[in-house]
Amino acid sequence: MPPALLEVAVSFEGFPFIVGWELTLACNLRCRHCASSAGAPRARELSCAEALALCEQFPELLVNEVIFTGGEPLLCPYWSDLAARLRDLDIKTGVVTNGLPVAEETVATMLRTGLTAAGVSLDGFESQHDRIRGVEGAFRRAVRGIELMVSRGIEVTVITSVTAVNLPQLGEICELVLSLGAAKWQIQPLFPLGRGRADESLRLTDGEFLEMGRLLWALRDPAAARGLRIHPADSCGYFSPFDYPEMQWSGCLAGRSSIGIMSDGRVKGCLSWPDSTVVGDLREKDLWSIWFQPEAFSHLREFSREQMGGACRDCDAALECGGGCEAMSLAAAGDWHADPYCYRRILASRSSGAPALPACP
Repeated sequence: MPPALLEVAVSFEGFPFIVGWELTLACNLRCRHCASSAGAPRARELSCAEALALCEQFPELLVNEVIFTGGEPLLCPYWSDLAARLRDLDIKTGVVTNGLPVAEETVATMLRTGLTAAGVSLDGFESQHDRIRGVEGAFRRAVRGIELMVSRGIEVTVITSVTAVNLPQLGEICELVLSLGAAKWQIQPLFPLGRGRADESLRLTDGEFLEMGRLLWALRDPAAARGLRIHPADSCGYFSPFDYPEMQWSGCLAGRSSIGIMSDGRVKGCLSWPDSTVVGDLREKDLWSIWFQPEAFSHLREFSREQMGGACRDCDAALECGGGCEAMSLAAAGDWHADPYCYRRILASRSSGAPALPACP
């Protein structure tokens, strides 16, 4: 172990440039892997007036991008009002949707209100996607939604949650994404949270996670040559031979330059974190006060090697990395700064005989 055990990793100074905003927890699907266990709306979700008032707080915090999520954000009756107001405030907006509510009228409203980027989930081909999403016909409706948005000039990112079930089809899914004309393909390993925690058959082993890294590296340049950028999400390994040079990891941004707002006005560093990590309520305090309160994200903004867990504490990239994606760290290790889904750790463990991924806490 390096001697500087109390060396500080980061000194915080910054603003929430990116806001993830869960407009509603209501959803028209019941996905087997949903980390939020979405379905019914939360109790006392923000009204349109409350949400519009919240938009007015963003400029002083230097917010430059807001991403609408859910649940299914397009089920929120006032999403277009928020998009229009954020456009007027010169703040970029995007949406992450399952694609089912996307119709001609929806796309026209997106363009009218300045929403020009969308992420749509596709977890495989028809039978596989419908099975994991829990609704027959979900695949065809998602594909139709993607085609509509692409045809009208909206930049579409296809998001694939990688599980043990669809890992063998990643190459074929890449071809599907190319055929749809998407601009980007985002790869997100399964978070073992919510309903995703209950189904062990979906969880990636060490070997499967490493295979995902190899596949993404092999697909990167051929896909780019055909106009598709592959975007490994924040939980796709760190400081390894499989890293994309243009996407160098410098630590989790949650609580440092990004923040998550829940549909009932509560706030946490990232919407993928469990609700137990809430740091404030916008019905009680403004966003500025929550963001800058010393106790809110102190463990993320400044930490020592001693505060890191698992294999992260002894890693020579520990302080630069910060322990990987905090959402995956909480989901798979039950603690901060200890993400076990790490190509570097897995490669090292295979050469040293160290243990594989731990069971979920």
